[in-house]
Parts: sequence; C-alpha cells; structure tokens
Amino acid sequence: MNMTELNKILDAIKTKPIVPVLTIYNLDHAVPLADAFAAAHINTLEITFRSEHAAAAIKKIKAERPEMIVGAGTVINAQNCQTAIDCGSDFVVTPGITKELLTALSNMPIPAIPGITSVSEAMVTLEKGFTYQKLFPASIAGGPSFLKSIHAPLPQINFMPSGGISQKNAVDYLSLNNVFCVCGTWMVDKEMVAQESWGQLTNYIKQHASL
Repeated sequence: MNMTELNKILDAIKTKPIVPVLTIYNLDHAVPLADAFAAAHINTLEITFRSEHAAAAIKKIKAERPEMIVGAGTVINAQNCQTAIDCGSDFVVTPGITKELLTALSNMPIPAIPGITSVSEAMVTLEKGFTYQKLFPASIAGGPSFLKSIHAPLPQINFMPSGGISQKNAVDYLSLNNVFCVCGTWMVDKEMVAQESWGQLTNYIKQHASL
C-alpha cells in the first residue's frame, strides 16, 4: 500500500472525520455535489460504483476540483480496481473481501480500505497488511460495542464504520480508539439533489455534518 498517499487521505479525514457515501445518477451533479461538501469543510468523498456514472463522476471531480480527495466505493472485483485507478480515484473502499479481491487490492498503487464484518475477516485482511479496514454493515455487525470489544485483541486495526451510521450515533463510533472516521449517506437530501438546490443542500450538509 502507498503509505504516503494513505497519510494524505488520513490527514484530510482527521480535520472532519466524516466521509459521505455518494451514488451519482446524473453526471452534471458530480461537481456541484463536491462543491456543496467542500463548502461544509468536507473534502473527502466516496463515490460508489452503484451507478453507471461513477467512474466518469470521479474523473470529472478530480479534473475540476483536484483538491478534493475522491475514493471509489463498492469495489467488488479486480476489474473495479482497475476502473478506479483509470478514473483517477485517490483510494478504494470495498463492502467485503474475497481472496482474489484482497490480492488485487494488495497490488494497487493507491490505498485500499477493505470491508469486513467479522473478527476472522479482520484477521485475514490484517494478514495481508491492511491496518485500515471498513466495518460494513456496521450497525448489523455489532456497532460500537463490537468495535470496542475487538480493540484489545486487534489493536493494530483502525476502522471506518459504514452502514446504519447517522448524525445521532456517529459520535458513539468516533469516540472509540480504533475508529478513524465514519461513512454514511445521512447528510445528503436526495430531493435537494434532484432539484439541484445546491445552496440549500450546502446548508443541509453543514447542519447534519456537525457532530
């Protein structure tokens, strides 16, 4: 893993330990969305590969707003890994792991945060050298109490919980020693995005991203 690039991402996240998870359904929304988050002092985004516009959206944001740190989410195979690299992603995040996917992530020139749900998966991923991992789906996997209980046996791992995170419970996660940021969709109003009410959305983000 490229530790220099990883440290750059971690430094950006430290200032605001929230990474919005965005699915872009309209390519024209990519840059205005990035601007809305930047105005709320959130400079790290995860664009999921759940829509056909994901790669183009990452490429567009990186070209027009190079100061933003943009990761590719829902990366599930080696082909996704290559697409993420080709479109200029700063990092990749996966919802889970397979043997083949871990191998592909290990060979990437950009940082990867593999997803795990269990202690065994966390250990397998740690064996491959990944000390930064995503807990997904966090609320179903055991939430803050699960992370707190595995800190003693696995103190090397830093987690990015995702799935079921809200403004209400984000602090419960961020108060833990082994959590470096939280991910979620709670700070995005889909209606405002659909209506392209970017000023209103910026205010919404500011309000809902304050912890």
